[in-house]
Amino acid sequence: APPSQRLGPSPPPPLAREGGVSRRPAGIPPPPPRGGFSPPPAGGGGGGAKEGAGEPVIESVEQHEEKTGSERAIGWWLIGCSAIVVVILSIGGLTRLTGSGLSMVKWRPQGSKLPMSKAEWESEFEEYKKHPEWRFKRQYENFGMEDFKFIYFMEWFHRMAGRSVGVAFLVPLTYFAVRGKIPKAIRGRLAFLTFLGSSQGLVGWWMVRSGLNSEMPKGGEEGEEWQYNTQFAAVSPYRLAFHLSTAITLQLVLLTTGLAMLDRGRLNTRCLVTKEKLNWLWRYAHTAASFGGLAAFSGGFVAGNRAGLCCNDWPLMDGQLIPDGMWKDKLGYKNFFENQITVQFDHRLLAYSLLTFTGLTWNAARQLPLPPRVKTALNVVLLCCAGQVTMGVMTLWFHVPTEIAAPHQLGSVVTLSAFVWFLHTIRMVVPGARFIPVPPIK
Repeated sequence: APPSQRLGPSPPPPLAREGGVSRRPAGIPPPPPRGGFSPPPAGGGGGGAKEGAGEPVIESVEQHEEKTGSERAIGWWLIGCSAIVVVILSIGGLTRLTGSGLSMVKWRPQGSKLPMSKAEWESEFEEYKKHPEWRFKRQYENFGMEDFKFIYFMEWFHRMAGRSVGVAFLVPLTYFAVRGKIPKAIRGRLAFLTFLGSSQGLVGWWMVRSGLNSEMPKGGEEGEEWQYNTQFAAVSPYRLAFHLSTAITLQLVLLTTGLAMLDRGRLNTRCLVTKEKLNWLWRYAHTAASFGGLAAFSGGFVAGNRAGLCCNDWPLMDGQLIPDGMWKDKLGYKNFFENQITVQFDHRLLAYSLLTFTGLTWNAARQLPLPPRVKTALNVVLLCCAGQVTMGVMTLWFHVPTEIAAPHQLGSVVTLSAFVWFLHTIRMVVPGARFIPVPPIK
């Protein structure tokens, strides 16, 4: 048939050659570049497509540089240290819940051996009797030598376990540093971890000293509200919250740095709509994680003021949405840190905020074609949040039993760790970085 009667579009004209150089006629797009992503179209496509909008695809990509064996070893070493800190945090929670924290009235940076003979135990017990916890509380509780041995061992074990993480961190650090295997990118962070970890023992003793020096007010003096909350036989909630927060910070920085060594995957998309949804997912997830951190910090004040022993109903507080006694004029801003009712109310609000933004994170994620590893991390976050809130409610209902309160404190650390993992999986590609694409997720 003549060319004018053939069906279908005409084939593109051949490339014109001028001076030995091929020239592409106007209207024919160039082929996509080799070894990389196709750039988004400069203009709208058929049907009035939004400029820059492409197929809703999220690509998991990895940095071009290969991971060395030493980098993998450093990553697993840091994650292992992070796990040890989690164990020590759980031991610390048990030490507090069993009332063992003030049993050792002396501190040595190098540690001390456990008393073995009857004379050694009696000497330690007599030292303990000179301090407020015995004078204001224990002597009225039929508290004997066997009880003292238990709380002394708990505190001793907590201190020695804390020193163990120092060995687990410093020995490999020295080895990697001598061999020149530590990447420059993490040297500053490792120096920060060394300082933070080394100071934990001193911070812990600073906290304990506040309980050993607590005295009843004399004459017309008036003590701090937190001292009345704890019968003048406990540590300062401010120092307790600081000690807890620095320990959690140490654990999370160890975990973050370890993940950065092991997993360099990032997310990328050529679809502008999908990219904006990813940005909202990032915002919701970081906000939820921030509320999780604040809830853990406020948990230190709940523990330090024994605020879990009041208002033991839920969802109300003493049968009210906003309970009486939340504001005492004499305390002023200290109501937020020393008023038992206010401290617990704030802790509940932070937990509700955590749940709300975790739900928004899940809602944003379900609208996206996310890689399996991201979905797995998000499912772990959801499970941890649900379990943590459930244990919090049960801790209230049953008046803070150790078998529930201890997992509740540990759950806060596990939940924050799950958030760190999830936030690591949704990191976006940095403009200008070199990456290798892997199969897209549609």
